[in-house]
Amino acid sequence: MDFMSSSGSREAAERLESAGLAPTTIFQTEQLPNACGYLSAAWACSLRLLGLDFTMMDMDSARIPNRDEYIALRNSELGHTREPSSGQFLETVEVQKLVTLHNPDAPNTDPSWLAGPGSFNHWQTYLQRTLVQAHEHGYMAVSTS
Repeated sequence: MDFMSSSGSREAAERLESAGLAPTTIFQTEQLPNACGYLSAAWACSLRLLGLDFTMMDMDSARIPNRDEYIALRNSELGHTREPSSGQFLETVEVQKLVTLHNPDAPNTDPSWLAGPGSFNHWQTYLQRTLVQAHEHGYMAVSTS
């Protein structure tokens, strides 16, 4: 998901496709100013809530946090009082705080399932490692013997 339709998102989708995967993309060019951190936190929680059905996330659901009212509520939670309905560049710790507050596993608990946010080159490295190391695939092989 990317509401700025950045080249990095398109590259990520292309890398997944070239690895034989079929990524679901939700790209738009309607992101509110400085909303990246708010959207990332909201989308992480939404995708976690969907679980194995995470590919069922749709555009209408993805748009929910991309609203001034949503940003204002998150700014209140973060204690941001300057221009409360405007997006602000969030630090990593603030994104983590929002995910912790809204953790679908249990609100106000550590989201151990979220290692990020992180840089694109780290994602690329992890993807490559995941593709070549079976134990990183997120499932365990079941013995039939």
